[in-house]
Amino acid sequence: MDSGTVFQAVKPLVNPTYAYLDEISRCVHFDDFQEAVQKGMLVPQRVTNGRTKLRCQVLWFAPSRSSSDHNFFGNVSFTVRWETVQQKLGPNLYFIDQAVFNSRSCTRVLLTKKNYDGRFRKVDLNVLHSPLQKCRPGFIYVSHCMNKVRNGPHVLEIAIEVNDADARWLYLNCRQVANNHSEANTRVRNARTYGPESKVQGNKCLKFNAAQNLVCPYQWTVAECEEKIDAVFQSTRSATEIGLRKSVSREINIPIFRNHDPNSSFDLKSSDDLNSSDYLNSSYELNSSYDRSSSCYLIFLSIFFLFLFISNFPVFMFFFLFIYFFLDRI
Repeated sequence: MDSGTVFQAVKPLVNPTYAYLDEISRCVHFDDFQEAVQKGMLVPQRVTNGRTKLRCQVLWFAPSRSSSDHNFFGNVSFTVRWETVQQKLGPNLYFIDQAVFNSRSCTRVLLTKKNYDGRFRKVDLNVLHSPLQKCRPGFIYVSHCMNKVRNGPHVLEIAIEVNDADARWLYLNCRQVANNHSEANTRVRNARTYGPESKVQGNKCLKFNAAQNLVCPYQWTVAECEEKIDAVFQSTRSATEIGLRKSVSREINIPIFRNHDPNSSFDLKSSDDLNSSDYLNSSYELNSSYDRSSSCYLIFLSIFFLFLFISNFPVFMFFFLFIYFFLDRI
């Protein structure tokens, strides 16, 4: 680990548990959301707190989570499909760095159109125990792994390199989701023994509680935040933005599976794999081909019997009675 930072070079994760990566979100506090609406773009930043300093502008995203759970990063999420962003603003993926604590960890990667092969190590999407992998149903990421002391959550943080046009495109293609940020400003139980005295717990709010040791002014529930979002869009009189906004306050059910090898086939005996899109698509194709073959078979029989009926009525009746009694016994 480098001196003066918790971030280190990326290493393979131990005992990883994977989940499907469908949507990614950029979660911000309400004041940053208001700035984005005012400018009509997501406001990018530079990476200054890591092992590697990035001179490019990036927007931080992570796999989407349920809006009903308390969100450490803020009140509003800008949410979009991962594969849409990867195709538009990729395709190159590089490791930035990694931080591993006693019971949690995170790996940070860079998505960019540019080639940084000489500067960063490329993410291999086909390597076992990689934080991000590509498999037949789509992308998967490590949601939990063995950390320093115990198994716990792992966060995949995705820095997307953007220019102003990209930032505007993301703003227009994301939907705004109100988050639960009601646990911010939770009073600290045990005062820290170093640095300034903590007023509130640092693991409930990143921007205010953790980074500045201040009380967060946006300690809101999902319903409270939805009202605030609607008020902002009504005040800006942007019908387009109001139409694009979709409030989502629901649980996200993501199939989770352990130690997945992207080169291996899915075990259909697993309940997780039975819900996979790969299995469902294969079932649909099988049923579709069965329906098509059955239809062709019935058409052939109809033509055959019509021919018999026209050419020789007694023979037609013989075949008809034979098939009738035969099917009746099955």
